[in-house]
Amino acid sequence: RDDAGSVPRFVLVSPAAFEPTGDKFLPEGTKENANLKLYANAVKEVAAERKIAFVDLYTPTLKEFTKKKGMQFSSNGIILNEAGNRLVAEALDEGLFGGENPAMAGSSVYEKLRAAVNDKSWVHLQDYRMLNGWYVYGGRRTFDTETFPREYLKIRNMVAVRDRYVGDIAQGKAVPAVPDDIKK
Repeated sequence: RDDAGSVPRFVLVSPAAFEPTGDKFLPEGTKENANLKLYANAVKEVAAERKIAFVDLYTPTLKEFTKKKGMQFSSNGIILNEAGNRLVAEALDEGLFGGENPAMAGSSVYEKLRAAVNDKSWVHLQDYRMLNGWYVYGGRRTFDTETFPREYLKIRNMVAVRDRYVGDIAQGKAVPAVPDDIKK
């Protein structure tokens, strides 16, 4: 979202590395990382050919992931946990913006933005994996054609409100303590 109407900026981003898990039931990671390295190099070449910005996530994540065996940054080698997401976010921040960032991990700005993003993600998830899906998606004795569409609209409006809220925080705008779901 860009309130100033700036021209969009395209950025190609390489995949993160595969974290060696040390778990005999999961891939070891060598073959996966060899393939991911090929993919990362191909993305880098396309970015150079087209003169598009490129952020390399593969190299910094491989460096961190291979320091110590075990799932420090992921739940299974590829699905990142909070520490893995933080590592990727820091690499993206550095690659996209460089230099100092007032919203560095642990700062109050960072924590407020992080909480807002997590809230938006949870609300967005309700559109696809609602806790009481029987009521909203149907499946009981009624196939209500009035309630269900209204519920979808409510949830999608709540996501849009949170999307604006996250954008405003990221842009340093003053925001209320919580998103206002009454606004559209």
